[in-house]
Amino acid sequence: MMLNYQDFAKQVLPTLEQTIEQTMGQTVSHPTLKTAMQYSIGVGGKRLRPLLLLSTVASFGTLTKASYLPAAALELVHTYSLIHDDLPAMDNDDYRRGQLANHKKFGEAQAILAGDGLLTVAFEWLSRSEFDAAIRIKLVALLSQAAGPSQMVAGQYTDITTTGEKIDLTTLETMELQKTAALLQSAILMGATIAKVDAQQYEALTVFARNFGLAFQIADDISDFESGQDTAEKKATFATMLGLEAAKAYLTQTLTKAKTALNSISGPDLTLLDSYFEYFRQVR
Repeated sequence: MMLNYQDFAKQVLPTLEQTIEQTMGQTVSHPTLKTAMQYSIGVGGKRLRPLLLLSTVASFGTLTKASYLPAAALELVHTYSLIHDDLPAMDNDDYRRGQLANHKKFGEAQAILAGDGLLTVAFEWLSRSEFDAAIRIKLVALLSQAAGPSQMVAGQYTDITTTGEKIDLTTLETMELQKTAALLQSAILMGATIAKVDAQQYEALTVFARNFGLAFQIADDISDFESGQDTAEKKATFATMLGLEAAKAYLTQTLTKAKTALNSISGPDLTLLDSYFEYFRQVR
């Protein structure tokens, strides 16, 4: 019987952390730069994106050690985005996950370079992964597209250029699909690529992942709204735009789309992927 995601995390995260630490030591030689990079990658967090990648591989195939390096690369890209998001020119946050933001600890220029280092070395790690060339190329394509100017960078650009302006729901949804959902979607599709799923399964996983990623942002907006954070910052979010109850209804609608897509896949045991819906119970 397949584990739920909490139990799965307990099994795989030690190997993921070891992979990050060892490979960082092998590929980053500058000691102080490495310290700045490790500072943000080592603070932890949910590791949701690599967990989704590894869960997808485990659900559709056999999880081997080779899958951990692409999962680690994905976490590096996510961490780079957080370092840069916190910069004064972007979101101007002093803290991240309960500790000083990278630029407050090491300086703004050093934080930019630490982020640059994480982003770049992630693709080196993908190139070194133990898969055939076609799979490695596909993994690079998925991650670079999700993190690049058609998705995550575009979403962040929209965010900073519309700050203080009134935007509509379509603009907000497009921005969050790019800024947040794209990288979550790439995690699942990278896992699907490693597991060599068939075309029909890949299409269903694409719909599942897109809606799961959007739901993740809606849930985050609801939590921030209930804590008073986003109303204080006067940010445009699903909760501030729609109101709390309508945002919760929109979350339910989005989760239904994700669940329907996942349930359309027959054959493999998808208990593990299905268990990720438990994450949203606290905000529904």
